[in-house]
Amino acid sequence: MKGPSKARFEEIYASSSRRDAGPLSLRFLPGEGLVGIATPRSLGCIARRNRQKRRLREAFRASGPPPGFDFVLVARASIAKASFSEIQAACAECLAEAS
Repeated sequence: MKGPSKARFEEIYASSSRRDAGPLSLRFLPGEGLVGIATPRSLGCIARRNRQKRRLREAFRASGPPPGFDFVLVARASIAKASFSEIQAACAECLAEAS
C-alpha cells in the first residue's frame, strides 16, 4: 500500500466521506488506492504511535479495501487498548458502510 502525498492526504482528510467505528475513523475519496494513517499524539511517543499504525495498516489490508478509492485512517486514543480483532472488525465495518 502506497501513501498519498501531503496535499492529497490533506484533501482526503478535509473534504471526504467519513465513517466511524470503534477505535478508528475512515475517510475516503475516489482515487487510485492510496492509504494514509493518522495517529494522535495522545497515544504516546513515536514508537507507540508507529506500532498502532502498523496494527491499523495490517487490519485494513486484511479487510480487503475496495479498489478505486484513496483512504485516510484516523486512529483514536482507544486503539491502544483495542485487540487486533477489534481493530479488524472496525475496519471491516467502516468499509462495509463505505461501499
